[in-house]
Amino acid sequence: REVIVIMGSLTTCDPTDINATIEAARLCKVRCSVINLSAEVRIYRELARQTGGLHNVILDDTHFKDLLAAHLDPPPSAAAAESV
Repeated sequence: REVIVIMGSLTTCDPTDINATIEAARLCKVRCSVINLSAEVRIYRELARQTGGLHNVILDDTHFKDLLAAHLDPPPSAAAAESV
């Protein structure tokens, strides 16, 4: 599974331990990718890194379109994955 998040915020307000949430996503093998619209936020970069996703900050509208297009094709499955 993959989640793509587009963020415009420069801050986060986490009601629980964000590190525990990131760990839960990692253990559930959810790949989280983040596209920041304004500036890099460290916790979003960390979320993407720990879950094997991508993290980018857009430069302009063309760059944003390119980043979105990169997520249109599904990522390759893991070599050890079996169909159920």
